[in-house]
Amino acid sequence: MKRGIQVIGNALGVKPGEGWIFTLLLLANMLIGVARNFSWTAGNAIFLERFGSENQPYLFLLNSALMPTLAAIYMRVQQKHSFRTVSKFSFFYAFGFLSS
Repeated sequence: MKRGIQVIGNALGVKPGEGWIFTLLLLANMLIGVARNFSWTAGNAIFLERFGSENQPYLFLLNSALMPTLAAIYMRVQQKHSFRTVSKFSFFYAFGFLSS
């Protein structure tokens, strides 16, 4: 088992001493992915029921403008704060958002 984890770590360029943070981030992303999988399906059904399929292109346009803006804000926050602080904020924000 440990050998398999080392092979994956080497393939992804994980350096010695980074294993615990890599594992933590991998676990967090897997949990977020599982939560998104369940909530995304329900969210799409609710959107289509409430607004209809004719308004779906507007949602994609809004998303295409909003996501780069949020990414730019996130990059600025990363430049001003430590990796640990940004990771904690991201984790607690995602947990709070998905649990509400």
